[in-house]
Amino acid sequence: MRIQFGFCWKLTTKKMAKNKCRCLSNIFIAAMLSVLAASALSSSQEAFARDMVLEEKVIVATLRANHYDKKLARLGIRFTAVTGLSTYFPAVGKEPAVIVVGYDDPTPSRYFDMLPGTILRSINGVKINDVDAVVEEIAKHKPGDQIAMKVLALASSTDELIALLQTLHDGPADNGLAAYLLGKVYYHGNFSVSRDFRQAAQWFQKSALNGHVKAMLTLGFLYEYAQGVDENYELAQKWYRNALAKGNTNAIYRLAEVYDKGKGTSVKPETAALHLLHAFRAGDDDARQWLFEYPYHWTKGTRLALQRMLASIGAFEGEIDGLIGSDTQNALTLLKERKLKLPDLSTGSATEIIDVD
Repeated sequence: MRIQFGFCWKLTTKKMAKNKCRCLSNIFIAAMLSVLAASALSSSQEAFARDMVLEEKVIVATLRANHYDKKLARLGIRFTAVTGLSTYFPAVGKEPAVIVVGYDDPTPSRYFDMLPGTILRSINGVKINDVDAVVEEIAKHKPGDQIAMKVLALASSTDELIALLQTLHDGPADNGLAAYLLGKVYYHGNFSVSRDFRQAAQWFQKSALNGHVKAMLTLGFLYEYAQGVDENYELAQKWYRNALAKGNTNAIYRLAEVYDKGKGTSVKPETAALHLLHAFRAGDDDARQWLFEYPYHWTKGTRLALQRMLASIGAFEGEIDGLIGSDTQNALTLLKERKLKLPDLSTGSATEIIDVD
């Protein structure tokens, strides 16, 4: 019995070893095929981007009057600043690019040559690398003036752009940017694509799960204001914290809003004020605008807490009354210019990006 058992055991172990070797061999072959396929797809994608000729041209546009102040000029085009386009199109370069994502008019036929996906390179010879530069150049003119814009076109139609971005999103080199731009196209809409918050949210989520920080921030905003998704303050906070963990300063401002209004949490004036001051000191545009131009957007509790914090670091010597006048605004300027130390934020930042169904 012992001999028979040993014989059977030897046969069994030999068979197992043989099957194990065969299994490992199959796994190795499958892995190699996967690598080769990814490599082929990556090479194909790189060749596609490298061989794609981005048409450079100059577009002359006439500025119109602003909705809010007829003396101020406006272009009527929505832009966003992005990085990472060189992943797909090396010719674009590694600097941040400003790209068209939508329009203020439903049928802007005169902007036919500036479809979503058009990259704005310069205005009147001034190089453009961020949206603030666009605003500054437009502010130099009045309604009726003409400006010359040098642009690069990624596609000749919105449908072509969507197909291109979907192809890039599916490729192995995708860094979340393609899905983010698709979300922008559907969020703003234009003359050939209807505004679709739900589809925009789906693309922003794909981009956010791929690590794109602006998509995380936008997805948080969509959950906060129920645009394309059900209102969910908990998810809004989580996505804001994910964006904050990756260094996005506007996420600090968004969290200040959450704590100031008590969205999904109790009202927390001290926490709101601390986030607001951190965002302002970091140079966030929303924090600056809503502190200097619309200070009474904030609850009185937050305004009082803000003055107390400014006083505690030696920037404010006025009365703690919740009135955001010149004394408080001078203290804010001092905070930013001297980079005065503030208490650390307790961000509750996620250690990893959350998965959202």
